[in-house]
Amino acid sequence: MSNAEEVVRILKKDVLTTWNGRDARTIKPREVIDLLDGIVDRGSPVMANRTATYLGQMFKFGIHRTIVDDSPVKLLYKPGGKEKPRDRAFSEDELEAFVHGHAVACVTAQRAHCLMFLLLTLQRGTELSLATWSEFDFMKREWHVPRQHSKNRLAHVVPLTDWALEELLALKGLSRGSRFVLPDETGDGHENPKLLTRGVARLLPRFKALGISAFTPRDLKRTGRNKPWQATGCQASC
Repeated sequence: MSNAEEVVRILKKDVLTTWNGRDARTIKPREVIDLLDGIVDRGSPVMANRTATYLGQMFKFGIHRTIVDDSPVKLLYKPGGKEKPRDRAFSEDELEAFVHGHAVACVTAQRAHCLMFLLLTLQRGTELSLATWSEFDFMKREWHVPRQHSKNRLAHVVPLTDWALEELLALKGLSRGSRFVLPDETGDGHENPKLLTRGVARLLPRFKALGISAFTPRDLKRTGRNKPWQATGCQASC
């Protein structure tokens, strides 16, 4: 899902459900605060911050195009509060448990191969969810991630080890002939990147039984960044 698609999704879910049909010129600052407070109250402070940002950008565009005279988004601070940076990384014991037990914890083979591939390549789940097979050069053992799929909008090349190639080939066998590595149900589109995070969240009790504390797909990348394959004991036992 591109950033533009994500913005549209958020506006439809959290803004238009309340303000659908309203003249943008009639929206008051108090209504913006009430809307954002409602998102925080349901337990989604980060989403409240994202929504505030998108609303602010939308009304600034409206002012620029003389659609509205002023913006009702007059916030002095983020409605969801300051977001704490995550520093979750697997311990060596957790990493070894993941390597040996992820296939048991995952309900589907596709999810198991997907998570292992992300750990081996240290890439973001979104990049894999959006990936097409044309990005992979099996002969050169490379994954060419295009800029439009990268969070920092920079294209980059990921070298693929034998193990990573094994996981990738397994995913290819499960892709049902789709041009996408992780196809949607029709096979004509890619899997919604959000489904990967939600899927892992549902599997957390199964990973906990292996001795692995709660994590997100992004934490796999952080594990490699914080501990660049320091887990030599795990590697040796694998």
